Amino acid sequence: LVGGYIRDLILRRLNAKIDVDIVVPKNAILIGKKIADNFKGKFIILDEVREIVRIVFKHITIDIAAQIYPSIHTDLLSRDFSINSIAFSFEKKLLFDPSNGIKDIQISLLRTNSQQNLIDDPLRILRSFRFISELNFNFDQKLIDSISKYRNQLRLVANERINYEIKRIIRGKNASLSILLINKLKIF
Repeated sequence: LVGGYIRDLILRRLNAKIDVDIVVPKNAILIGKKIADNFKGKFIILDEVREIVRIVFKHITIDIAAQIYPSIHTDLLSRDFSINSIAFSFEKKLLFDPSNGIKDIQISLLRTNSQQNLIDDPLRILRSFRFISELNFNFDQKLIDSISKYRNQLRLVANERINYEIKRIIRGKNASLSILLINKLKIF
């Protein structure tokens, strides 16, 4: 179990609609298909090459992805922010937190694991403003520097993905703060 669900458990901000992300060593499509068939969920392939699938039930959405790197530790470090780079192993009954995401949650700090993570998916620039809006977190200075440096990369992202993030930003409790920061950093 990885990412936002663990973050939201720690923040005690779970709601009736459950959205979980699971990373498996390999065969994510096959595993997802078996789960969907066995429990009568809607099965969607999100990315066949990278092996990412979604299973939709009435109140639960499960995304399953194949691990990208040989170790879960390295895989977690490739995620967008430290607060989403936490995993729980059901097999080992162990929590993995290679980038101190739990500490960042406790001090309300949004920090990326590396600049490369923003380059790999520039939408993460906008996602950072969503977390500021929804969670009232503060930016790490290195993240601000990276956002300023790579903000022009957002032009490479599909408009639908950008619109989705903007809608989430403006619905957040701290939307005005995020919008001010977007303007200050000249994101658009």
